Amino acid sequence: MDGGRSTLRVYGLRATLPKNAAVLARPVAPVIVTMMCGISMILSHERHEVDRLLQMHRPIRHRGPDGEGFLAITSRLELIRGESPGELEAAASGAPVILSLAFRWLRIQDCDEGARQPMSTPDGRFAIAFNGEIYNFRDLRRRLEARSHRFTTHSDTEVALAAFREWGTDCFREFRGMWAMVLIDLEKRRVVVSRDRLGIKPLFVHRRAGAIDFASEAKQIVFAGSDPIAPDGRSIARYLAGLRPRPSWTFFEGIEHFPTASTAIFRLGDPVELRPETFWTLGADRFEGSYDDAVEQLDSLLRETINEHLSAEVGVGTLLSGGLDSSLVTALAAVSNGTRRSFSFVLPDAPERHLDETPFINSVAQRYSIDLQRISMDPAWVAANLDRITLAQETPVTGLPVAAQYRTHGLAAESVGVVLDGQGADELFAGYLRHRPTLVRSLAEERRWTDALRVAGLFTRSDPGFPLRLVRSEILSPLRRRILPRWNLPGWFIARELFEHDDDLDLPFDAMNRTMVRDVIFENIPTVLGITDRNSMAHSLEARVPFLDHRLVELAFSLPAELRMDDRRRKRILHSVAEPYVPEEIVERTDSLGFGTPQKRWLESDLRPLLVAAQESPWFGRSELFDARLVRREEDPRRLWMILALERWFEAFGESSV
Repeated sequence: MDGGRSTLRVYGLRATLPKNAAVLARPVAPVIVTMMCGISMILSHERHEVDRLLQMHRPIRHRGPDGEGFLAITSRLELIRGESPGELEAAASGAPVILSLAFRWLRIQDCDEGARQPMSTPDGRFAIAFNGEIYNFRDLRRRLEARSHRFTTHSDTEVALAAFREWGTDCFREFRGMWAMVLIDLEKRRVVVSRDRLGIKPLFVHRRAGAIDFASEAKQIVFAGSDPIAPDGRSIARYLAGLRPRPSWTFFEGIEHFPTASTAIFRLGDPVELRPETFWTLGADRFEGSYDDAVEQLDSLLRETINEHLSAEVGVGTLLSGGLDSSLVTALAAVSNGTRRSFSFVLPDAPERHLDETPFINSVAQRYSIDLQRISMDPAWVAANLDRITLAQETPVTGLPVAAQYRTHGLAAESVGVVLDGQGADELFAGYLRHRPTLVRSLAEERRWTDALRVAGLFTRSDPGFPLRLVRSEILSPLRRRILPRWNLPGWFIARELFEHDDDLDLPFDAMNRTMVRDVIFENIPTVLGITDRNSMAHSLEARVPFLDHRLVELAFSLPAELRMDDRRRKRILHSVAEPYVPEEIVERTDSLGFGTPQKRWLESDLRPLLVAAQESPWFGRSELFDARLVRREEDPRRLWMILALERWFEAFGESSV
């Protein structure tokens, strides 16, 4: 306290004040997390070091460069909040600390200081902080105002807090959006942690003796404390076998993802146990209308969703790749509210002309008068930035498309604070070639044998590779999930016993939706969302994915397989929706690349010295997972990239990852 000014504040039901602490005339309830957009939190039954919290806080300034704050809750239910690490350290020298938090703020909705997090109710009982967006907050606000709630900001944060006050943990069922959220009810001594339905926003947990660490990025936990974090050999084994990690796993032993669509409740002062409960699951309802009815419903819902996703008090743009999905998002953004800023990755000088999406990108840009910015990359840029990308990703980089997305997000961040993209549409609406055998199987399971044989014949005539793809899907795929990945592991990975196969999922869905569940809940989408969040937030940019609005997901899962795909088109229904908005040459495309790169050629030429150097890395000799002699003998370009990616990952995370 200096000259009557105080930045250290203590709040609580039974506050016993530390020396030199100031008390507000009106108590303000505990708060927690502003994961908007970076959180470091330790929940404990015992006292713990504030030093650990600050070590978790330091590596993530990129997630919230617009402000920071610190708080602690003591065993006497005092909330101590300060504006600097030193204040928190001084205040925490009294009663045992059972919760400590550091947060960083990225301003997106309501940039006024009144919307700053942590935020509490006027009576001091409830508090909130969160990372994400509640897109239907205006509708919720009207409903809550009708129940006598009053608001002083225009933020979704205040609406979410009022919703918790009104409906308790049922509020999460009312939210449409993406979030990793913490709320406190100080009177009931409750801490509530929740993550959105699809896991669009990240939240990592690390259980220790008597405590749990929560973080927006795994590196916060890896770099905290003196005990090294070992690599997770199971995740490395699945990576080398060409499989996704399990949804809860990371590449760090003991660090997990908080489950999606879940809520966990902790009682302040009690032993800390993580027992999440699910608040949303995919149903098995079936759409009963006609194809035209489905097209109309999807069109209406997609336009509404994109309009909601455009809400922000900072600049908003789209990522435009030239494929159907991003083109439709860009078109509807322009139609909805005049958003006409887009960012594209192009390779205009590549010998592989099929990798350059420029003609399709230009087609959309010209139709809607888009302010389009383009960016490219070359092998020299990849070599110079691979360490930075690896540190951001926290995983071995799976390929050059990840680098291309990182580069494009960096371009967008120079002009806007939010971007929308088209991720998720391929998984929801059967956009991959491997979905063709799934359609045949779906028809066969319904005993529509004639239709199944007809579609299989049409696929065979138009796609010579279809018969082999069918055999792989129906015969080899079950074997692959259980047996073949172990065979696919390179000989230089000597910890083969760490590999864990996939179990077949026993789900109440048809063949198409069983594949969709695997893609959306367990494999593709969790991986893609993690890559996107880390690539965008590395540049202090918020990425939004309108196709993964839970209402669109539920609608997609209700559609019969043949409405999503027929013998001519993958994503059949989405093509029909796009026809009024997207240039014909894009609607009629049967291929799309996204962030296509000439990876094979670069690995065999310009990046070859980088690959060779990685094979000599001492990390492979230090780790018990690899045979360094065999690593040096590897010649397969695909596996050489895996060696390089692993070596860069070990370098990025130092001794804490071996």
